[in-house]
Amino acid sequence: MPVIVGRTRAQLRVAIGYNLAAIYVSAASSVGTTTTIVDNTLVGGTNDFVGRWVIGTSGTVDGQITRVTAFSGTTLTVSPAFTVAFPSAATYELWTPPYNPVLINELINQAILDATGHAFDPEEDVSLCGDGRQASFTIPTEFAMLNLVSYRVSVEGTEVEAVTAAWAELVQSGLSAVMDTEDYKTGQSMKVTVTAAAAANARITKAITALDISGYDYIEFWCKSSIATLAAGIHLLLDDTAQSASALETLALPALVAGTWKFVRIALATPELDTALISVGLRFTTDNGAQTFWLGQIRAVRDDSAKWQPLAHMAWSVDQEGRTLKLRGTTPAAIGGRLIKLRGGDRPGLLTTDAAVNEIDDWFVICRATELGLAQKVTGSDTERQIRQGDISRWARRADSARGAFPVLANARMVI
Repeated sequence: MPVIVGRTRAQLRVAIGYNLAAIYVSAASSVGTTTTIVDNTLVGGTNDFVGRWVIGTSGTVDGQITRVTAFSGTTLTVSPAFTVAFPSAATYELWTPPYNPVLINELINQAILDATGHAFDPEEDVSLCGDGRQASFTIPTEFAMLNLVSYRVSVEGTEVEAVTAAWAELVQSGLSAVMDTEDYKTGQSMKVTVTAAAAANARITKAITALDISGYDYIEFWCKSSIATLAAGIHLLLDDTAQSASALETLALPALVAGTWKFVRIALATPELDTALISVGLRFTTDNGAQTFWLGQIRAVRDDSAKWQPLAHMAWSVDQEGRTLKLRGTTPAAIGGRLIKLRGGDRPGLLTTDAAVNEIDDWFVICRATELGLAQKVTGSDTERQIRQGDISRWARRADSARGAFPVLANARMVI
């Protein structure tokens, strides 16, 4: 039976070491020196452990690798030296050549690479939104494969601000606003001009009828900037005081690409406090110099109420060269201005630290790395080699069986 997914690199390495009969895991029984480990559980003759690899796995010696040069009684002498005296109770692994922890770490990553194209780290994204016309969307970078595209057909929500008139509750120096009926995503937009004279944190706000959005958890709106902006360079403000003077919600906009409309979803920080909002505002937190900013209707939604409609298999495709999602035929019109959800996966990440967690089936990684490890050992008699070849074949079959049990992803399409 496969083990649970989610072992760390250190845990995988120990399991593989046991399969190879090449590891001893223990802890120091008392303080050593920078060149000695004292362990009362060790039993052996004077030179029994000479040549074995040691890796510290806790405390101040975690990750340090050295090799045994002598053994006497209960003390291992090692070289090169640890950077500190080996602490009492610090854990370590003792590896029998030809195996060492660096090699096993590499074999773990080779096993993960062997699963590429067969196993994926699940990913989901709801950053895209239709407008009834757009048929091509850049696929977020975390996806190596898509297998489901859906659009939101309904969600519980309420309008926070229609944005049908230029905001005028507070317009600080260097800012001005007009409505734009030519450049918008839905209906119309408000165009805010920010001059070079505007100071950092300049605000423009709108008084609204008292509104309770405590039952919602996300704010959604379309926006665009004439220049590229960094994340948190602009904030949307929601407040129960006039002119958004002491905002209950200070919602950081993501980075914006110059001249590109973006559908923004931001989680409310303290929705339970948002029971009597009377002001909504924009704060140009970072002084970016002159820019123009467009804003569309602002809505609050309850995310878990959303209902989604999957697109038919033939309604979408992936352009690998451009890393784009292509909507076919009348699909853009059918989606309209609704949110789009992508499901798929990323290639499993390689493990670069002992704390890194495996993203695919642990049993497959253990089996494949054990197979690869056995193949590293080339010495021995003909009989020993035959036995070892049988072991390699058994672990290979186990690895192949584990890979064959990976979930089959219907309608999967590679992005890269």
